[in-house]
Amino acid sequence: MAESHPTGPARYTLLLTCLSDHQGRFIYTQHDGPLLPRQRQNSGHWTLQP
Repeated sequence: MAESHPTGPARYTLLLTCLSDHQGRFIYTQHDGPLLPRQRQNSGHWTLQP
């Protein structure tokens, strides 16, 4: 994906995996962006709330 930012575009991927019908894990990987560090990766858990 690509996202606009006031100082320049950011290119990234977002991987979502399901562990159940209501929760899972995500991995965000920025391949290039306007702010340092230009390449970064974060992960965590997501939960859908009714």
